[in-house]
Amino acid sequence: MAVIDEGGYAPAAEALGKSQSTVSHSIQRLEQSLGTAVLKIKGRRAVLTPVGQVALRRARLLLGEAADIERMARTLSAGVEAEITLAVDAIFPNQILLPAIAGFVEAFPDTRIELVESVMSGAPDLVRHGRVQLAVTP
Repeated sequence: MAVIDEGGYAPAAEALGKSQSTVSHSIQRLEQSLGTAVLKIKGRRAVLTPVGQVALRRARLLLGEAADIERMARTLSAGVEAEITLAVDAIFPNQILLPAIAGFVEAFPDTRIELVESVMSGAPDLVRHGRVQLAVTP
């Protein structure tokens, strides 16, 4: 990715703090592993082959997923739940509930919230019976 992002082997090597030969060797190993070229030299620039375009797109997605996993692991190790089930009484005002949920989601983006609607003040019973973790009632 650095060869494309930085515009060539030499700038990529400098950005990575590696030698140009190390970067070149890494690309060669990748191409041997894939059995096809991912880069070609056009003038003084390295450009992606069609296979390289697909591989780069997928690599960026995988790196994003890896970053998400790391963030989730840090969140869980800090004691934040991965999922919270919340019972909300049907008559609880949405103009209060929705901003509160939005604030929670902003503070804990890796925590999934499942909402369960309760009627006739049944939310506390759902907590007592272990069906939900929290209840919101008027």
